[in-house]
Amino acid sequence: MQKIPDSTEDDINLAVEAAHTAFSKWSKTQRSVRANIMYRIADILESRLKEFAEAEVRDQGKTITFATNVDINRAIYNFRYFAGYILHIEEKASFLDGRAFNYVKRTPSGVAGLISPWNL
Repeated sequence: MQKIPDSTEDDINLAVEAAHTAFSKWSKTQRSVRANIMYRIADILESRLKEFAEAEVRDQGKTITFATNVDINRAIYNFRYFAGYILHIEEKASFLDGRAFNYVKRTPSGVAGLISPWNL
């Protein structure tokens, strides 16, 4: 049986502070550098697939086959996908009916706190 920490408000505040600190640096990091870091994470996950799958089994109670073939392989795929995606983000400008000009600029927006269900 695994133990789950009983986090306090101070724990949350420390996590938010750490996220703000990381965001400040990460958002200023060149896209190519961020992509290389994400590709490296995927490579590490892949090279230690069995170890990460076993950790997922302990954490989630899934079968080793499912953790290996779905969870960890999906994480590897996602890191590689978004590493490539970040290199191809384009800004966009368009005219609407000759009267309005729209410009889309994608920039990191900051720290967000959320609960994200992951039910595979």
